[in-house]
Amino acid sequence: MKYNEKEFLIDGGYQHLALTRGFYIQRNWHENKLNLLFYLKLINKNKLVDIGSGSGCLLAKYSSYFTTLFGIDNRPHAIQYAKKLLKNRKNIFFKLTDLLKVSSNNENIVADLLVCMEVIEHFTLDDLQNKVFKNIKTYMNQDSYLIITTPNRESIWPLLEFILDKLKLTPPMINEQHQHIFNKVELLQLLKLNGFKIVKTGTFNHLSPYIPFQWISKVVCAFEVKYLKTLGPLIYTVVKLQDV
Repeated sequence: MKYNEKEFLIDGGYQHLALTRGFYIQRNWHENKLNLLFYLKLINKNKLVDIGSGSGCLLAKYSSYFTTLFGIDNRPHAIQYAKKLLKNRKNIFFKLTDLLKVSSNNENIVADLLVCMEVIEHFTLDDLQNKVFKNIKTYMNQDSYLIITTPNRESIWPLLEFILDKLKLTPPMINEQHQHIFNKVELLQLLKLNGFKIVKTGTFNHLSPYIPFQWISKVVCAFEVKYLKTLGPLIYTVVKLQDV
């Protein structure tokens, strides 16, 4: 992904460290995102592509559920960290790529499932429409599913973002990492305009991250994914390519 220069200072292991060493709210937040594939029952497929794979947490979690997994990212230090973390997982491969460059899928990888978790907010609307979505579609065919998650502008997310930035609990987000924050209607319209059809959508991570008992947090998160349509700080959307 192409972020501004300050973003490249983010540790390549940021997601892994947040998941394993963060405060319980931070751990729950990241764990709930990883469990989304289970909640949506989109596992036991052949090939998975994780777009913006970061430190490799999602690849690690699902390596036994997919025959082959690819992590793509444009940050060499993140790929280096993930390779070290997952050096014994022989079915996981990495690709250094930039979704702002045309035809990033030079290996002709076609995935059964693509995951794009909190990536699209790092791009401008113009780049998403003219470059990013076009490149993502090169990894898909008519049977592929794509899961997108992104912060929800019509939730408590703007307040959370403001607090996190003020307390410097995460790498800076407002006007730094994040170029555009969506609401659900805007996101769905953009996806349809760019050749995707909506399979399922909703929100999550509303109350579930704040529950100190992880098993209860998971139960609540599964409920949110199923029933919480608008309030959650994270939007999830499952899409396929529009019929030709």
